[in-house]
Amino acid sequence: EYIKVQLPWLTHGGNEWHPFSIYLRESTQRGLNAVQEDLRNLHRADSDRKESGDISLEEFIGLVLLSDFVDESIDAPRSLLVEEAREDLSNMYPTTQVFINPVGDWSKGLVKDVKEQKQLRACWVKGPYTSPYFVAREFSHLILTASGIGITPALGVMGQYPGYSRTKILVWSTRDANMLKFFAPLIRDAHLAVVFYTGKEKLSAKEVKKICLNGNIYIQQSRPKSLPGTIASIIVQFEKFLNRTRVETIEDIDQRNKASWCILYCGGSVRIRDDLRDFSKKSRVNFEYEMFDW
Repeated sequence: EYIKVQLPWLTHGGNEWHPFSIYLRESTQRGLNAVQEDLRNLHRADSDRKESGDISLEEFIGLVLLSDFVDESIDAPRSLLVEEAREDLSNMYPTTQVFINPVGDWSKGLVKDVKEQKQLRACWVKGPYTSPYFVAREFSHLILTASGIGITPALGVMGQYPGYSRTKILVWSTRDANMLKFFAPLIRDAHLAVVFYTGKEKLSAKEVKKICLNGNIYIQQSRPKSLPGTIASIIVQFEKFLNRTRVETIEDIDQRNKASWCILYCGGSVRIRDDLRDFSKKSRVNFEYEMFDW
């Protein structure tokens, strides 16, 4: 079960942590800028704490489908036409890599030690353990559900499959306004993002509008009446549009079409996990999850 690995031992700096972000620096900076700008302007924020508007989620999804999934020249679902649907980054780049530019003392020393390999230390490695999100490659339509910081695996999936190579729908529950503002610029790859914001302090209309400028983002400042019901409604609307079917409920969808959908959950809520697992069994839609307890 274990693999012996020989690693170069650093001549200097072996006791320090040198973390590297999994996000592009530019993307992370956009999130930081959004939070910092909001903090600077907090005292001038609009005092009117309204909800996100009069439009319903169903109407919002309809507008997204008409604006993003239609090729206006021939009036057909774009996802069936674009060349991106044939791309699969997991085949193009089968490994995970970190690129370090040797510009500082530590990074230059790291490159030197790796190249020379004079000081080698052995370690035994067990794993790696594949994330349940790995199954995303097997499905055409992904509903990425998350609570809190559980959004991070969803961001990874959305980044791995760009454009319309997969249908990517994010359903995210968070009570942290700063977290919402930080991640908003990073979820542009989602074709639809439904956010249930449950923080004690309501977002103003101005704040909601600013967040929604980052993509097809729908914000509801309360818990969903039924998370499985919301997901079922989303699947039905997408199926009606993409496959030109007249289904009205999740049960009406042909099982062959259901097989192309997968619900993925990452978070710490046992209740959400259990609700989605029960929904998966009843509706026969694929479901995988990854829990954390920190």
